[in-house]
Amino acid sequence: MSNGQLDGRGKIVDIEPFKLITYHWNDVDDDLAPSLITYKLEQTMAAKRLVKPTLTHENLLGRNTNYWPIVISDFKSFIETGHSIFTNYYF
Repeated sequence: MSNGQLDGRGKIVDIEPFKLITYHWNDVDDDLAPSLITYKLEQTMAAKRLVKPTLTHENLLGRNTNYWPIVISDFKSFIETGHSIFTNYYF
């Protein structure tokens, strides 16, 4: 959240460095069963320097998904530059 307060909680379920991360997610005030989010990166056959990003969000259970366009935009920026659009932190 922009006020510095936590707006969600989660737990990493699976991780393969540079390939995949899967985690459970709930909003802080959400009593629903956790949703499952997976980010996957695959090298394309056409060019070894290109990757195909895939995002999967399972168990939505009526959750608001209006925030995904900004999350996907940030994911793309991070893949291309190593820089999040939300911070000045570089990896």
